[in-house]
Amino acid sequence: MRKKGPIVTTKINVAYVTFLAATAALGGLLFGFDIAIITGAGPFITEYFKLNDLSLGWAFSSLLFGCVIGSIFAGRITNSYGRRKVLLWVAVLFIVTSVATGEASNFTFFIVARFIGGIAVGGASILSPMYVAEVSPPSLRGRMGTLYQLSIITGILISYCINYLLRNAGASNWRWMFITGVIPSALFFVLLLRAPETPRFLFMAGRPQEAFTILARISGQETAEFEISEMRASTSENNPPWRALWQPGIRRAVVVGFCLAILVLT
Repeated sequence: MRKKGPIVTTKINVAYVTFLAATAALGGLLFGFDIAIITGAGPFITEYFKLNDLSLGWAFSSLLFGCVIGSIFAGRITNSYGRRKVLLWVAVLFIVTSVATGEASNFTFFIVARFIGGIAVGGASILSPMYVAEVSPPSLRGRMGTLYQLSIITGILISYCINYLLRNAGASNWRWMFITGVIPSALFFVLLLRAPETPRFLFMAGRPQEAFTILARISGQETAEFEISEMRASTSENNPPWRALWQPGIRRAVVVGFCLAILVLT
């Protein structure tokens, strides 16, 4: 087992770390927004598309089917293209599907738009916490990680408020409920343009000097040197097989995490 290095204490640029973590956490806000916005739109799309119970179920669940696809492939794609770049794609997908869902002329188009939007939701659910973890120093990682969870709840609350404000806005009110998702999605995209790639991905991509520069800005040169050496040591080790997740001590954490994720969406 690799020995841990010495503890390095430096002054952390908390404001910069908070900006990066809050920017990535906006993916959680879009997660909560897209999942909850249909609760207020449901009665209006039922009337507009003349839906029965089965069709209404598809309207609600199509996003979650897309979420499964997005979460499965996001991890592999981000290892090739980077956390920031894929998050930018996710932001664009949120923008496009918000407009497409609101402009749907028939139910099939509505379902397809919601499904593709679910791919963005699934991608954000993997990549946003990953980005937060990889830019946050260990001493702040737990606190920065809570921003993502808080953003999900905030997104749900915002969607409920929008549904309430637009409930009497006319026959096209449900369209505007979905289209308002463009605003936080565009904000997410613009802020990501100002955010760098994560140091860990840069190191894995063979760009250690860029990784060092970002780490030095976050927590100083001494800590940056230590973390680069940690990355070098960890990437030189063989990746454990998937069955390692079922080893004693790890299996329980995996099962608990899996069950908590299910409870969040029920």
